Amino acid sequence: LKDHGSIPAMEAAVLREACLRGATRTSVADELKLAPDTVKSHTRNLLAKTLDDNLAAAVARLLREIVGSGMSIRPDV
Repeated sequence: LKDHGSIPAMEAAVLREACLRGATRTSVADELKLAPDTVKSHTRNLLAKTLDDNLAAAVARLLREIVGSGMSIRPDV
């Protein structure tokens, strides 16, 4: 991450849904009971933190960092 510290719970939830399910913005929004624009905002925030151009690259980078650090993307951990 770019020096932004940890990932907020809702950004982690968006990341988890996008990563585990390969979900679209609309399906992530439905699953998390959020507006699609809210998911778009969380995605934009994740991309800004990773400096990646797309969500797939951000997911790959964040998962490498998470695995390496022992951190969890579960919002309740």
